[in-house]
Amino acid sequence: MDSIVSVMKKVAEKEAQKIYTTELGIVTSVFPHTAENDKDNYQCSVQLKNKKQPDGSDFELRKVPLLTQHLGLVNIPKVGDLVLVTFVGGNLNAPIIIGRLYNDEDRPPINQEQEFLLQHNLEEGGSLKIDAEGVITLTSKNEENVITVKDEEITAAREKASVTVKDEEIVTATDKASITVKGGDVTLKNEQCQVVLSGSNITIDNGSCKITIAGGGITLDAGSSNVTVKSTGGSIKIGDATTASVDIGGIALANAVADNDDIILSMHTHVGNLGVPCPIMVPTEKINSTQAKLRNTKVG
Repeated sequence: MDSIVSVMKKVAEKEAQKIYTTELGIVTSVFPHTAENDKDNYQCSVQLKNKKQPDGSDFELRKVPLLTQHLGLVNIPKVGDLVLVTFVGGNLNAPIIIGRLYNDEDRPPINQEQEFLLQHNLEEGGSLKIDAEGVITLTSKNEENVITVKDEEITAAREKASVTVKDEEIVTATDKASITVKGGDVTLKNEQCQVVLSGSNITIDNGSCKITIAGGGITLDAGSSNVTVKSTGGSIKIGDATTASVDIGGIALANAVADNDDIILSMHTHVGNLGVPCPIMVPTEKINSTQAKLRNTKVG
């Protein structure tokens, strides 16, 4: 009868002669290169799914190197990931992790054909997506911040605010207001009002009243609303000596009086108590407007 030592030697010899190709494994621990002075070199310990020790215990490979697609790119698996292990030369002592696999428990994120998706992990957001049309979408972890890059525009958005950049156009908007810059024009809007700057023109509009400042002048359109001009302790002036005319209700007022214009002073005088009707005398006097000012006479 063979001794126990002899049996173990035979088992070891058979294992040594066996050629290993690939095995499935579960990551049990990870060793990323986290500091300049550590000895770790982008490795994982892996428990093989379909292989046991001679005594029936789990078979674990310690610090297995991990394949990378590019030197400078790192994305180490997390504990519990299902990985595929290959063996250099079929040698059990020369394993390399060559990839990770989705499974019944760890299913992939929702994705479409011809779509590239890089997501931070399966449980939550933080993703970069390029769809079949080449549109790039960058999403934050909480999925509340989204940047979208298209050929014709770039948009950065939150739930209630966004900024969109197009060719010669920028739109900044919330759910209640917006600012649009297009070429040399600027438009400000909220739920009721709008201000437009276009060339040398300015328009202020609240839906019922409008003020327009243009090369031809200033237009105040109050519709059916009242217009109130108020001054407390000051004065209100409309026009000056060079003003051609002032129309109120379609009626042209007289021209303003300039210096050195001739004016006619009119007055009425009550003479005694002669009963009713009282006779009125209306003398007139022609003076220069400058003379009128010296007399403290209101002119214009």
